[in-house]
Amino acid sequence: MSRNAWALGLIAFACTVGGACGKGIVAGGGGGASSDPVVARMIAAEREACACTTLTCATAAERELSAWLEVHRDDVARAVAEPTREAQIDLHRGRADACRRALYDNASTTERAAAEPEDAADAAIALMGRLADKLCACSDMKCAQGVTKEMSSIEDPGGKPTEEQMDRARKIAVQIGECQAKQAQAEQHELARQLEELNATVAALAKEKDDIDQALAAATTQADRDRVAGRQAELRRKQAEAQKRIDMLRVRAGVQLGCPPGQPLC
Repeated sequence: MSRNAWALGLIAFACTVGGACGKGIVAGGGGGASSDPVVARMIAAEREACACTTLTCATAAERELSAWLEVHRDDVARAVAEPTREAQIDLHRGRADACRRALYDNASTTERAAAEPEDAADAAIALMGRLADKLCACSDMKCAQGVTKEMSSIEDPGGKPTEEQMDRARKIAVQIGECQAKQAQAEQHELARQLEELNATVAALAKEKDDIDQALAAATTQADRDRVAGRQAELRRKQAEAQKRIDMLRVRAGVQLGCPPGQPLC
């Protein structure tokens, strides 16, 4: 399997299942205690890893954290969907990773070999599962695009996966596809709502233009005509701005696939 084959294969399968993949589919810094259970666990992971003096110790701490993340994956998914909590999680997880990397860089070949995951395929599938949960917790396409980018960076674990591992990978791919399909549909409905509002704005501007034309016809002095000219310039600015927003919405809508039946934006 080539580099990123696992991640790209899962995403491709998800696209087939969900039909939603397209051109559009992407805190505090201290080390004290936290009332947030997920952040608190990350703080503990940082302390454990950075207290280690051997790679064996740091690897054990990392595996213990991975097991905790698997058990509490729903809580973690909700946490990373909130920017402030995600920033705290990334901060402490990053510090823990840095401490482990420092020990890895100074470890012997034997110690490094012992620190490798017992099963790289299981580790890759577990990571994809966590990212799938993170994707499904996204409330906008920008978030979804970011998670999809993370998925594409997963390293190929190498070797040939077992049938049981492939079955777990397929289930995760189905989850990804279903979530992407829901997010794409929600995006289309939001675009339609915004376009409807803009169309109403354009209609109101058209009426305002009629009023201005009448005012211009009734103007009897140069001062009156100058005032009307000022209103005309402002009206043209508003019309151009509204049209620009409409064009932008149509471009956004044009790159979304898997549109539900009857959607005029697709």
